[in-house]
Amino acid sequence: MKMVKKSIIYFLIIGALFFSSCKSESNTDNKTEENLRARIDGYYKCLNARKFDLVVREYQWCEEKRSEEEIKEEIRYYREETLLGFYPYEYKIENIKIIDDVAYVFVDEMGARWVDIWIFKNNNWYYYVPRYGENGWPLEDDTCKDLPVVFLNVKTEMIDSSSKLAKVDTAKGNNSEKKVYSVRINWETDEEVESEITYRPLVGDPETIVRHEPRSYFADIPREKTISIPGVGRYHEIVIEGIEEGQTYGFVLWAKIGDKRCHSEDFHFLNGELTWPLREYAR
Repeated sequence: MKMVKKSIIYFLIIGALFFSSCKSESNTDNKTEENLRARIDGYYKCLNARKFDLVVREYQWCEEKRSEEEIKEEIRYYREETLLGFYPYEYKIENIKIIDDVAYVFVDEMGARWVDIWIFKNNNWYYYVPRYGENGWPLEDDTCKDLPVVFLNVKTEMIDSSSKLAKVDTAKGNNSEKKVYSVRINWETDEEVESEITYRPLVGDPETIVRHEPRSYFADIPREKTISIPGVGRYHEIVIEGIEEGQTYGFVLWAKIGDKRCHSEDFHFLNGELTWPLREYAR
């Protein structure tokens, strides 16, 4: 009987320690990188401990207030991932950039490299859940390892919107006369870098493109164009001519210093207006 009691006490203690390790301790200055790292560690520990209720309720900050049923649906989603064998997660933080109330976490998650977005709300760091799309974006190859750059305040504007006709490369690949305009794209980087942009027309109805993962629309479309911008700085601007009216375009921003490179997520614009990403923060 004593052995049974000892065993029960032992498992209760171990369980309590494991559970507490899933929740990060609060520091006096919660906005520090140290506390952010503790929150990230607690987030992954909760994932691997299958404490999905805590993952959703304690670690996520959703741009749009969710109902209790939506929260439960999110928890069910995590459980389904478990059945597919996506856990346990192993991760390594490569770099962290904190800008105001937003943190950009460059992370290697079991060989898949990603930029995660965490946001500081209610005196703590939370994994950011936007209304549409994913939290962050994937990184190609070894980009951004030695040059982690954050792209900020990306803006697009239609200029020279005369209804002139010009031959353009359309998304379907045919070269034909269309109404065209020029677009001005401005952005900032948190470091002084050289910059370039790659862009191309996207296939599909604009509403459909907006509601789906943008990268899938890049894969099968030819005629990607690249423009390099001379000089080094933090503020960047380019004007692209010959943009077809009524056609959605995608573009990716690049930062360079020597052989080091880093890229942004995918952006979309239609008739000069930025249409993706739709999230409120880190855009």
